[in-house]
Amino acid sequence: MPNPEILVEKGFAIAALAVSLVLAGCISVQGGLNATAPGLGEVNIAVNESAGLPDNLSLPENLTIPLNTSDLGRRVVPQNATVCVFGAPDGLNENYFGSITVLNENVQLKTRFLDEDSRYTDYFDCVVIVIRDDEVGKYLPLSHRTAIAKQVSRGAGLLVFGSGATHAPDDKSVLGWDAGFKDILPVRADAPGNKDPQLLGSTTMSGTLYATGDDPAFNGGELTRQFDGLKITFVLPVNDGQLVAWVRQSTEPSPTSPVYPAIVRTCQLTRPCVYYFAFDALTGAPGLAVNTVQFLASESLGKYAVLRALPSGG
Repeated sequence: MPNPEILVEKGFAIAALAVSLVLAGCISVQGGLNATAPGLGEVNIAVNESAGLPDNLSLPENLTIPLNTSDLGRRVVPQNATVCVFGAPDGLNENYFGSITVLNENVQLKTRFLDEDSRYTDYFDCVVIVIRDDEVGKYLPLSHRTAIAKQVSRGAGLLVFGSGATHAPDDKSVLGWDAGFKDILPVRADAPGNKDPQLLGSTTMSGTLYATGDDPAFNGGELTRQFDGLKITFVLPVNDGQLVAWVRQSTEPSPTSPVYPAIVRTCQLTRPCVYYFAFDALTGAPGLAVNTVQFLASESLGKYAVLRALPSGG
């Protein structure tokens, strides 16, 4: 006889998947779905087979799940969500990233500060993970890398600044992001093929930041910004990284002024976007940092809520 708890878990999984697919627009819904999320009537999902389910668990040929979304936000959206910051808390506080609206519900973003003494499990309720470019954020332990990669695969957003996580305090051979983040981050900080691995380096400069187009990081704001005395880390875009913004050294740009990637992102269907800033935006451009965190949190709490709800073990 099948374990009743297993049957209940599978039932919840089917219902949760239905909600996820409706939100993502992957299945049709009677009555349609608009921005205000009114009542939708019924969701019809064609079930052709019950592969992987217990033999004596039968499903109707056409499974109909009543789904009233008039209060869907209140049911599935939390009042508070956690933004985990690995790095020094300088200039930040618990409510630094403000609040967002998901499915017409207000969500307060609460900041949790982490360091190398934090636990693996401290990441498992993070909707966004931020890694700073400071003396704390630069040294990310191997176990933390594993925890972060796991949480990103479950739908958390990731934002890395400058040289954050380019070293590991428990493994001096780590240099760059190949350890844990090789297939996640849209950039690399070392030159491939070098006999002796080394980072591409960084420099402090004054210049101009140019956006390639409107992006959630800019949130409709100015696409060209002057900066002074900003540390820029040199990187190479990889993993289909999309260039969101670049910097030109010198406040009086000329065709010969050096140009470097400033903001690069990569987006996949199964998880929120991953952003990389070549500078610590929390000190150099806090508005861009807040915009990006709020965007990633909205994605995580909306499209990818089901992924985050899956068990974190295994």
